[in-house]
Amino acid sequence: MPAGLRAILLGAGLCLAAPAIASAQGAPVQPPLAVLLVDSDRLFRESAFGQRVIQEQQADIAILSTENRNLAAELTEEEQRLTEQRASMSPADFRKVADAFDARVTEIRRLQDQKEFEIAQRTEAARLEFIGSLVPVWDAMLRQSGAQVILDKRSALYGLPALDVTDTAIQTVNTLIGDGASDAGEEDALPSE
Repeated sequence: MPAGLRAILLGAGLCLAAPAIASAQGAPVQPPLAVLLVDSDRLFRESAFGQRVIQEQQADIAILSTENRNLAAELTEEEQRLTEQRASMSPADFRKVADAFDARVTEIRRLQDQKEFEIAQRTEAARLEFIGSLVPVWDAMLRQSGAQVILDKRSALYGLPALDVTDTAIQTVNTLIGDGASDAGEEDALPSE
């Protein structure tokens, strides 16, 4: 083997062995992670921002549920009264009253469904706002870790547990964004793992 080739191979071997040598000497060497994984659903659910949105959604749903129960009770009473009046009314008159009642029930149902849809829309809009506000979080995490990309954990077939930085992402979101109701934190602050 030529001396030049032997020197190149020896140098390459030393470069490959350097982390093991450094580790054996007590200085752990951890290369920067090129890819980070985040569970985006958990990030939303467990962040202060997501918890605020979920609490608001639950409060809106509770109000709507109470409204629906009250309306159902009112409509049941009204239906009972109509049933009692049926015997004293002509079939044509009863049909008019029954049709008006059915139209009212249909309209109430439509309005309540619209309210439920609006709650879902507000929640989705808040989730999109959350996603849009994550740029400083991702920037801070990439700078600190030396990684080049952050992927949603669901899009990775498999990853080492060390690549999952969801806990750090939650802390960083809480520091940089807070609950989203007001600007919180400093952009360059990043909690330690």
